[in-house]
Amino acid sequence: MEPVEKKLVRVQKDRLITGVCAGFARYLNVDISIVRIILVAFTLLGGAGVLAYIIASFIIPKEAGWDDSIPMPSMGKTLILVGVAIVVLPIILYIFAAILFAAFN
Repeated sequence: MEPVEKKLVRVQKDRLITGVCAGFARYLNVDISIVRIILVAFTLLGGAGVLAYIIASFIIPKEAGWDDSIPMPSMGKTLILVGVAIVVLPIILYIFAAILFAAFN
């Protein structure tokens, strides 16, 4: 019997957004919750988790048999909105603070 080649792919079945965490969980043979907790920790500790997830979404291929007609779970859409808010809100606050600082100096 030939060994099965392990390949990192994005998984559609257990995905919330693009299937990156589900793919890593399957590849590493760990519970998907552990991968998601690690992603959240990296996100909270400097934002690297969001950037890594976005890059992985473009680099890691979809699994064979991915059906684009299956919509993203509604929870995934909510997570995208929260993620965008987490990234955009600090930028807006930084710009606002810079304007205020310039106005008072």
